[in-house]
Amino acid sequence: MLTRAEQTFIERLRVGRLATADKNCAPHVVPVCFVYRVKNLYVAIDEKPKVGSPMALKRLRNIRENPQVAVVFDEY
Repeated sequence: MLTRAEQTFIERLRVGRLATADKNCAPHVVPVCFVYRVKNLYVAIDEKPKVGSPMALKRLRNIRENPQVAVVFDEY
């Protein structure tokens, strides 16, 4: 559980780094835009052109294979 101070910090940010790992534990880190609301973190699948289906994105494949993820929030 996050403290109220941690929640407030995250709620005012919009960019983080999502770390996933595939079934072989190979790491994959990507910058993501997100919204944090009511103890849930929502990550956007943006409208930039993709090679293939957005559901085939490596981060989504990794989450299906290994649902343990981490998010890093930076304050500049």
